[in-house]
Order: sequence, then structure tokens, then C-alpha cells
Amino acid sequence: MKNNEILQSNLLHEKEKTKKLQNLNKNLYINNQYLEGLVKAYRTRKIVKTADVIQKVYHYSKSRLKNIFNPKKEPIKPEPNKTTPKKEPIKPEPNKITPKKEPIKPEKKHEYSKINCSISIYYTVNKESEIEDILKHYESISYESKKLVLLLSDQFPNHLIKNIYQSYANNEVSVYSLNYLLNQDGVLSNNTPYFVFSNIKLMPDFIERGLLCYSYIEKNVGITLKNYTSKKVKSIENVLFSNINFNSAFNKIFKDTSIELPIYTIESPGRAKKLVISYCFPPYVDSSGNVMAKRVRKQGEVVDVVQNDMSDIRDVDKRLNLITEGLVEDRFVIDSISIGSFGNWDLMYDFCRKGMEKIEENVRKKGEYEEIYSRAFLPASHFLAFECKLKYPRTKWVAEFSDPVLYDENGEMRYSKLNDQEFLNKVNRLLSEQGFPEDKEGNIFFLCEYLPYIFADEIVFTNENQKRYMTSKFPIQDIVDIVDKKSLIERHPTLKEEFYDLIESEYVPDDNYVNLAYFGRDYGIRNLNDVFQALSVLNNDYRNKCRIHIFTYNVDEFKKSIEDDSILENLEINPYVSFLEYLNLTTKFDCLIVNDAHKEGINPYLPSKFSDYIGSGNNIWAIYEEGSTLSKLDLKYKSIRGNINSIIQTLEQIIKDHTID
Repeated sequence: MKNNEILQSNLLHEKEKTKKLQNLNKNLYINNQYLEGLVKAYRTRKIVKTADVIQKVYHYSKSRLKNIFNPKKEPIKPEPNKTTPKKEPIKPEPNKITPKKEPIKPEKKHEYSKINCSISIYYTVNKESEIEDILKHYESISYESKKLVLLLSDQFPNHLIKNIYQSYANNEVSVYSLNYLLNQDGVLSNNTPYFVFSNIKLMPDFIERGLLCYSYIEKNVGITLKNYTSKKVKSIENVLFSNINFNSAFNKIFKDTSIELPIYTIESPGRAKKLVISYCFPPYVDSSGNVMAKRVRKQGEVVDVVQNDMSDIRDVDKRLNLITEGLVEDRFVIDSISIGSFGNWDLMYDFCRKGMEKIEENVRKKGEYEEIYSRAFLPASHFLAFECKLKYPRTKWVAEFSDPVLYDENGEMRYSKLNDQEFLNKVNRLLSEQGFPEDKEGNIFFLCEYLPYIFADEIVFTNENQKRYMTSKFPIQDIVDIVDKKSLIERHPTLKEEFYDLIESEYVPDDNYVNLAYFGRDYGIRNLNDVFQALSVLNNDYRNKCRIHIFTYNVDEFKKSIEDDSILENLEINPYVSFLEYLNLTTKFDCLIVNDAHKEGINPYLPSKFSDYIGSGNNIWAIYEEGSTLSKLDLKYKSIRGNINSIIQTLEQIIKDHTID
């Protein structure tokens, strides 16, 4: 009897809990289509009404992850009417030889959803003297597609209103009298999709961050930063709204109506004590930048970021900013040419010079950083970090190497002349003072490793093989012990599972087959030739049950590279997808393929995609070289690169394990 009472009590409790959740969902302002991803991402989410606090709380046993969004589509700013000036090419100094450029191929163009995200920013003006500060603040807002609206209070006499109108009104600036609008039946219409009633405390990056939220939040909800509001929202200044709320918001502010407007709160970053220098960084579509963003997310500290404007060689995907949302306080995007910058000292120097100007200006405002974290790829990141270390010697410098810099993937030494004798003399003087050999040749790639080895406080390698390879091949072996003492191994970071649900891909594998997937390029030292060869001789009973889905850079070129046309029916070859969609796709297949790059001797490479595969929770098939980092991982499915029998056996086993009789 007692057990029955307990059972009935539990059932009643579950019914009450379900009813509460059902009532709770009636008030949600988030698109139901994406609710599952949001619930996983937010853990706890608050939606605030004016003068009222309504908490929508989801409790999970796992730790909370704040500020991770589920964008339905990406709000991309329309091009402003004015044309963006082209970057002026940097002219090499006289008598200097520009080193041969190592080209960087732009990544595949992606078609992202574009919507009109222009915005009107309204300021209430009580005194004419306020206009100058308002104009300065308006210009500081880091969003191009914007319009300024000045609302002159009833304290302004008519003649002064006329003077202000004549002085300021133009295509971008509108001027209205509140007295006319409120007391003389004047009409004010907002003609942009979004608006905000602002004061000069509005954060410069808030509009861009807030508009991203409208990818997944209903349009009748306002958006604000956490530090703008207390527990009860009494003001809707500095709250971003869509146009459908304009009349309600205007009446709320200026006619003191009692209407309640739902407000959605996003987090404001804390104070950054660490500076990240990463030439590649979101929102530019670049795998190296994504890894650094994941590193920031994993470390969980608020940072400032110095990066380059890579729009000349990379696409932009604003959704990538979601990886570090809430963790970047100040972002400095350096206006320097990216194309050809890999081994060009003039372009690196330009990035470093402009980067130092931004850093010094910020340090004057905020004080010195506790830590500088730089990551190469590209080399310019470490050179700028080196300059920072010289300027601020008390600041800890952590330098990460994504891959070997001095030697390329074929084991050949890279060389590019550092044609700046003044800089080289400075470096050699510092090296000599500390008892280390000078660099007489001025090879950029040599110095990109040498300077962090000596002057950084900590060196980060992504795997033990990479460390052994780079140190064993470094020309100055006397410093290997020094590097060893200050180095640590940090694999490419893996995002939490919530990120894999942020964008739901429409790509659906056919459940009638065992579906494997490969993401990446097919090129010289890393390709799928072994898999294709195994597939071509696979028993038809297995082959007919198998489909391999490939997402690659150039679909047409990839198809041309396949020698056996008979396997094409077993392949689904697709173009690259955006990074967050790729994460979601990794959860949809029976098994994910990762393979080693071919390397004689020590293999220093561990594909960064492996860290993404781990986060999917899916099966992984590793095709490895003996002794590589991949070969040492404990995985269910493993094959030896170049051993076709091993690959056939593994492929058959995968098909067996995932075939339902």
C-alpha cells in the first residue's frame, strides 16, 4: 500500500510538473521550431516584461552555458549607400626586396540568408549642447546600416527647432519636434526594420549582437543587455525592437502608457584581463580562426581580441561569433591586406604596427593585460605578440602553434626574407643579451618559431608528435630543453554538445543505407584514395548497403579525381557548409571518417576536425599512419593508411554494425 501511495504521489507530481511546463511554454517568445536547441543551450533563460519579471527556467544537471544562440538565419547588413574605400596597397620601402608571396586560396563561397537589418536610432534632445555628444556616440556605434533620428523636446522654441533642422537634417539624419508629435497630431513612422530609443550609454557593439538574436527570437520581443536592466525593467531606452513594436514603444516612452513590452536579455561581457592575438578569427570563415574561438570558449575567460580584416580572402559568417558570445569585450579588427601575407614582411609589419597602436591605446584606458595569447597560423600573430611582450614585460605571453611553421607539409624548409634590418638588429641584440645565438639570415618562418621559443612564457603544442617534430628539426638544438620546460600539450578544443544543435541542417541521409561522412579537402598528402579503392573491390552485399557523404571544397574537381566511376553511386559529394551546420551534420551519420596526412618520419599533424567529431558523440573511423597521434587514440574503428585489406575489413565491420536485419 505504501508503495502504491508513493507511486500515485509521483504520478501526481509529474502531472503538475507537465502542466506547469505547458503553461510556461504559452508565454515563450522563442520560435518553437528551434526550442530544443535553445533549451539545451541556455539551461536557464529569463524573459523579462516591463515592470514585471517572468522567469522561464529549465533545470538540467549539466552546467549552464550562457549566450549561445540558435540562429535560424543570419542577419547580414545590407551594403550602405556609400561605397567602402578600397584598401591601399602597402608600398615597400625603397631598396627593399618584397619576398615572394605564398598564396592563400580563398575558401569556398557560401550562400547565407540575407535580410534587411537597417536600424533607426532615436535620441531625445533636451538641450542644443547635447547634440554634439549624441553625434559622437552615434558615430561610435559599430554598425553601418543605421539612421539617426533626433527628437527635440518641448523645451525648444520653434525658431531653434527650425535652425537645428536646417543644420542637421539630411538623408541619414531626421529631426522631429516632440511637441508637434505629441500635441499637434503629428505622425512619426519608423521606416526601417529595427529601431532603438537610445542614450549615449548604448554599447557600440550592442546593435550587431542584438540583431543576431532576431534570427531565433520572435519579432514582438525587445532585446537588451543585462547591465542595462535591473530585476524590473522600468525603461525601454537602449532596448532593440523590430518595427512592429514602434507605436507601442513610442507611446510607452512619451505618452506613459501602461502597455507591457516583452524584453529579452543577453549577457554583457565582463572585464578582459587577457588579450588574444589571432590573425584569423571569427566572423571570417577560417578553420584556424574557429579553433582559436573554440579555445576562448573552452577557457571561459573574457578576452579582448586583435585580429585582421580578412574580407579580401575569406567569407564572413556572423554566426561564428556565437562561439565566443559573451566572452569578447573589445575586438580590434586591423585594416591590413591579408592576401599574400603568409610570408610577406611588409604586410606583417603593417599588421603589427596597427595592432600595437590599438593595444597601447587600450592599455592606457584599462591598464596592462595579465596575459597575451597568440596563435599561429598566421605567423603575424606571434610577431605582434612578441612586440607586446617587449612593451609589457610583466605580461605573460602564451604562444600556440597550430602546425609547424618553419617546415611545410612536405618537410621542406620555408624561407622568406625579413627585409627589415632595423627589426632584425633589435632581435639579435635581445638574443645576444640573453646569451642565445643571433639570426644572421632573417628568415621570417625561422623567427616565427625562434622568438616564441625564447621570449614566450609558455608554448602550446596540439600534440606530442608536433612538439617532437618541431623541436627535433629546429636548427638551434641548444634551446630544445628550454622549450621543453615551458611547453604543454593542448589538443584542439571540443565545443559542448549544445553547439551541435544550434543550426538544424536540412541535409538528411537516407536511412536505408549505412551512412558515413567525410568533411574536408582531398589533396596530395591527405586524401580518400584508400577508401575509394576499398569501396571499388568491396563485396556487393556490403557495397550496396553503403553511402559515403563527402563535404568538400570543390565538388566538380573532387568528382574528376575519382578514378573508378563505378563507385560514384555510393558517394554523395556536396559543397562545404557553414561551421555550425557542419557541427550539426556530424550527428546525423553512422560513422565519421578522419584520416592522417602522409608524412615520412614523425607525423606532427592531428586534424582539427577530430576534435569536432568527438563532440558529436558519434562513431569515428580513423585511417592512420603508424606512430601518428591518430594511431594512439582509443577508437572503435581504425585502419592503417595504405593497407587496403585493413580498410576493407573496417568498412565491412562498420556496415555490419549498423545494418538492421
